[in-house]
Amino acid sequence: LKQAFGKHDTDDNDALDHAELLQCFSELGLRPKTQAERREVREIVWSYDRLYFNFEDFAKHVVPEVREKLTELRRLGLLNIFKETDAHRRGYLTVEEVLNMLRRTGNFLGDGVCDEALRSYLLLVGQEDRIHHGRRIQMDLEGFISFVRILQEYHDRDNVDTFERIVRQFGLTAEDEELWKHDLVDFHKMFYEYDPFTGKYGSSSGVMDESGLITVLRESGYMPKTRAKQAALSQLILKVMRPDGTFTFMEFLQIMLTLREYDRERLRRIIETRLQSFGRQGMSAAVRMHELGELLTECGVMPRNVDERQEIRALMEDADYEDAGVLTRDEVVIVCQRINAKVRGMQHERERQYVLSAGWTERNFAEFRAAFQNFDEDMSEVLERDELMKAVEVLKGHYWQSQGNMDLMFMALGIDPNKEIKVNFLMFLRMLQMLDESEARRQQGALVGFGRDHTDTLYSAYQALEPESTGSVKRETVERCLTSSTSRWISKLQLVEVLRVLGQEPPQVEFGAFLRTMKTLEGHVEGNFEECLHDVLTWEDDKKDDAATFGEDLVTSTTSNRSTGPLRRESLLKLLN
Repeated sequence: LKQAFGKHDTDDNDALDHAELLQCFSELGLRPKTQAERREVREIVWSYDRLYFNFEDFAKHVVPEVREKLTELRRLGLLNIFKETDAHRRGYLTVEEVLNMLRRTGNFLGDGVCDEALRSYLLLVGQEDRIHHGRRIQMDLEGFISFVRILQEYHDRDNVDTFERIVRQFGLTAEDEELWKHDLVDFHKMFYEYDPFTGKYGSSSGVMDESGLITVLRESGYMPKTRAKQAALSQLILKVMRPDGTFTFMEFLQIMLTLREYDRERLRRIIETRLQSFGRQGMSAAVRMHELGELLTECGVMPRNVDERQEIRALMEDADYEDAGVLTRDEVVIVCQRINAKVRGMQHERERQYVLSAGWTERNFAEFRAAFQNFDEDMSEVLERDELMKAVEVLKGHYWQSQGNMDLMFMALGIDPNKEIKVNFLMFLRMLQMLDESEARRQQGALVGFGRDHTDTLYSAYQALEPESTGSVKRETVERCLTSSTSRWISKLQLVEVLRVLGQEPPQVEFGAFLRTMKTLEGHVEGNFEECLHDVLTWEDDKKDDAATFGEDLVTSTTSNRSTGPLRRESLLKLLN
């Protein structure tokens, strides 16, 4: 606290004014990130009815009050996350599960930060002697809230410290700091860290060759998609390459500056077109907060699950940090890029967790990733039908399936096989696992009395229930599906019996449990069970529709009552909550 206070006491008067105080909160990991948090923090500061705060008031009163208020405001969200993560209703989570949850929401904490936060948490609860249990330590809801609060503070502090260390190391100017304030730490990790599981292919030596650089650029999310821009990138790489054919971090930054600008040009064109429809033109045209959601949708921001919706909402609220109710065009562009970077990190984490749940190794992951990139010739980050078939043939040719079974796999991934096929890397991994486990899965089906074809169809229906899951499906999702999709095949009384069997299974339903439930359903169906299976396979979840209709509903402000015009704020809050 003393160090942060002294750093922000820029006029050396042993006191912080209001502006210096708010900057100091960021240094301590206590920056308010939503409109509600900013309002409450301002009220705490104003409640002292003074212009300056000495260190004693700062350390003994203001900081503890701000910390307590932020914890209170974030409590409900953390409660929901705890319930979601505690899928088996044990009433506790391990440290490892908490860290995986944070990674899933795009918050990647270094081992040093995690260890320091854990020590502080154990000290807080008087359990320092448990430190040797490491990440197996268990915590209830209250412990979880305290631990996450400490983790978030330490993580934010670490980002501030890392940013300043990079600035000093490379002699960046104040202009550079402003230029890279949102990206510098992430780009530094891209260049220096090697962890394929999280999409990082950097070099700890601080030097990489052209091949390594291309891999990092592809994984950055900024690789241009057009031939013309890709050709321009090739020329730029040759221009900044050092005489020995290598690149340091500063050359990498030069390249990323250009790629980031390519992306900003694309986003500006989209936003300007939309603003013209609002009757506004020019670089200074203001974007009202209630229009932000619509603009983000136009720019391709589309959440695929609840985690992404929550993180997008948080970044939208964080964008209007002065609570002015408007953003400039370029501020909207920056928000889009921050959201895309966050969502990309979350996607990498889902890939990592999926690989681990499938029992694959880092070597397997690297092999699959290399195959995917080799066949993604246009660097679009998706495989189209022809590219996909070539990649699967190379990796899993000995498991090759009929076209009918391939179509079932597409349906399991939420893809209509009769339309254009575009498969991202996570979908590609899921397909490979389906091929790997096809025989074992069919044996499971045979044990409960299902033939090969029925088992394949049932597995596709099971996977389609939660395409983003990593091996099991929520029991409540299965219940919604059966309740909705079987109404023309069984009576309500028969449905009660099917749901009774399902209710005996754990909250997270494995495929074997799903088979047992479906066998009970088959016994009650009067008519063609295959047609009933088709209804189950093609069922669409109303909750899943929230993500699918995001473009229609995300058209209002995340702020409270400044919104005007015809756009519906209530629909956005319903969607994002």
